[in-house]
Amino acid sequence: MKKWLLGIGALTLSFSLAACNSDSTSSKGDDSSSKTKSLSLEEQLKKDAKSYDYAQVSAGIKKGTKIVIEGDVTYADNVDDDGKTVSKNVAFTVSKNSDGSEAYTVSNKSSDKFKLQDTVKIYGTYEGRESGTSMPKVKAVVVEKVDKKKEQAKKDAAIRDKFQKTGEGDIEGLGHVKTIGIGYSDEVGIDGKDTPLKPVKMGDMKLYIESVRVLEITPTEDAKSLYFNDQDKVRSVVMELKAENTSSKDITFDPNQSVIVTNTGEQVETDMGLMGEVGGDFLGKVKKEDQTWWVLKDNSKDIKNIKMVIPAPTDSKTFDELGTEKRIDFNILSFEDAKKKDEK
Repeated sequence: MKKWLLGIGALTLSFSLAACNSDSTSSKGDDSSSKTKSLSLEEQLKKDAKSYDYAQVSAGIKKGTKIVIEGDVTYADNVDDDGKTVSKNVAFTVSKNSDGSEAYTVSNKSSDKFKLQDTVKIYGTYEGRESGTSMPKVKAVVVEKVDKKKEQAKKDAAIRDKFQKTGEGDIEGLGHVKTIGIGYSDEVGIDGKDTPLKPVKMGDMKLYIESVRVLEITPTEDAKSLYFNDQDKVRSVVMELKAENTSSKDITFDPNQSVIVTNTGEQVETDMGLMGEVGGDFLGKVKKEDQTWWVLKDNSKDIKNIKMVIPAPTDSKTFDELGTEKRIDFNILSFEDAKKKDEK
């Protein structure tokens, strides 16, 4: 994998990707013929069932509609002796959100094994409203436990694949992201070849710059207010950084507070909220890695070159500088030109 692609995984993981995966045990009949029939009915239900917005369900869909819902098991009328397992024919509640909103009451007709607090995916039929409440009711035929970590990895891989092919995609919690520039520097080993990265050595500190990207972002409403000063479209330089203290000394090093200077005349410092964790005190042989963002002011001019000015590390006790600042130049290619360069 070419080095400029290494940071895509971290990019997708940095903005609260929510995902899920299924891991189920199918209900079984008493003999081979009933088992075959049962599995066939379950598989047909899973094929036919559709996901509906909670508002759409609340407004009213037809009783008997095949539906799939997903959420956390927050309550059950009864549980087994272990105090957690929900049995067949026991009603329980599933909430889509952590605050308990978008909740369904579920009549459990499945023999699948799951517990309170599990995240589950339910295939069943809509049964109208729970008596005396406005809560929608679902009869569960299949209840599958969700393996969040496995699905997260699968979703991340899909996003990485899309970024590698097209340079853009939607990232939950951030918005639509388009790669408009890729940085290269022989000095740090980002050269379009599958060769080792070269550390920037500053006293006893080593800094690895794993990737440099210029991104154009159409942020979500939340991301606008949290990160981008309510701007509808922004451009940012994003770097994947890894720093290592090779000594037993206590050293303060802040590569995440580096200044970048562009060929368009901008001099940009990092924003506190987008600084990442590659900085601060390294108390002995410590390693840190994360990404750091620099938000550009000009969204119209093409970035061709970036200079990164890295502050010198200091002794955490005496505050004496341990070396001098470093300046690294990056040549920025378009996404299309970067792919051509890496294919050579």
